[in-house]
Amino acid sequence: MPVRICVNPFSNLKIRKIKLLVQQTQSGNAFIYVLIAIALFAALAYTFTRSGQQGSSDISNQEASLTASEILSYAQRVEDAVNRVRTKNRCSENEISFENATVSGYTNASAPVSQKCHIFETAGGNISWMSFFTSQSNYQGLLGFTGRQNVPDIGSTSNSELILKVRDIPLETCIQINKLLQHDTFTTAAMLDGDAAVRVNQQCPTSLAPCKFAGNFFNTYALEGEIEDTSGINSMCIREGVYTYYHVLLAR
Repeated sequence: MPVRICVNPFSNLKIRKIKLLVQQTQSGNAFIYVLIAIALFAALAYTFTRSGQQGSSDISNQEASLTASEILSYAQRVEDAVNRVRTKNRCSENEISFENATVSGYTNASAPVSQKCHIFETAGGNISWMSFFTSQSNYQGLLGFTGRQNVPDIGSTSNSELILKVRDIPLETCIQINKLLQHDTFTTAAMLDGDAAVRVNQQCPTSLAPCKFAGNFFNTYALEGEIEDTSGINSMCIREGVYTYYHVLLAR
């Protein structure tokens, strides 16, 4: 006897409803996944951009700090070389020569022919001339030496000092130099910047052309920044028309 299979038409209807519900649910889930993916992508892009900007800032600060350290280290090397030719080679202060093959104007006629008093010769100080900011066309970073400026409360008030300078450097480097030297008062642009006309007659020009040391000392200019007091400070970055680092090699 054949078996009859009864199919409930309502069951088919339920199945169709279930399939439709599943399809709708899957479509809804897919839409949600798309929204989540977009949100994640936006968050990732924001994070990447922000970290990139922070990284650039950190690199800039790191470069400024590194250059500041290099300048301070080099100034100390030059001071050591000056002390070495004076003590070991018996050079007088007027015999010291900064003559070099890079920048003219430093020939000292009083320096011995043996070059024992030449800072940049093997027989003398045995160090090399250094150039700064060679990859940055906006700044000259001019290394120079002068005997025509007096730093208040350093040595005698009537005598000028023998001074190393690095002229026209970035503000960021200037600030980092003062931070490393713990001149905390002078670590902002506001404390370094002033009226460029102030004390202009007391400043050597950027090139140091009339102030280059060639064996003679002249108490011509007081070394002072536009608004900052350099009294008693033998090493510091100031604004002297342009941002300038100075280091007293020999107080007199």
